[in-house]
Amino acid sequence: MTYDDELDARCAPLLALLDEAHVPYSREPGETADEAYVLLRPTLQVWQVSQCNQRWIEHHLRTTTPEAIDVGVIPNIQWNSPWGVIIRLHALTMYVQFGRHRACIHYRFWQLGVQLAILKHGYYDPATNHTPPPGRELDALESREGLRDLYNSDMPGFGDVLSGQRPTTAEGRRLLWHRTVDPDTGEETWVNDADIPDEEEDDDAND
Repeated sequence: MTYDDELDARCAPLLALLDEAHVPYSREPGETADEAYVLLRPTLQVWQVSQCNQRWIEHHLRTTTPEAIDVGVIPNIQWNSPWGVIIRLHALTMYVQFGRHRACIHYRFWQLGVQLAILKHGYYDPATNHTPPPGRELDALESREGLRDLYNSDMPGFGDVLSGQRPTTAEGRRLLWHRTVDPDTGEETWVNDADIPDEEEDDDAND
């Protein structure tokens, strides 16, 4: 199953929630579930997103990616629909972690798996252990570095750690702590990454 097939399968339960709640959305024939247009606020309500987070999400969309949203009526629906903010479902799933509905939690776990694969390999395909196909290696490298930089911008060193590496900046190392357990006494200690010598320093010390 390709990523696009998985994405379609994972988004289908989110649309099913709107069907159950009689919240209209638009999905043209041949479109995948993630391509459906949904009403922003009613969809967030069905996802059980708090009112505070609903306001923050709409503000964040308007200020960071205004091209992702529009104001109007959902086209080609079977029910009467009020005017409202509309958005593609795929774009809205970037905020699915705010939803408390079980379907949102399931989607988020899958979404995290995809992001971790891209952070480490730059490509998502469980069938090939996330190995990019021939000719896509450079694209995979750019995807990996781009997502790592995005996480590092949220918290220094965060993207590095998720990709399996030590933080590349002094601030990132200062924020990272390692838990160690003494095998004899079971005593726990915490070591700051900034206090751990670099491998090059260890090599110099052994010479």
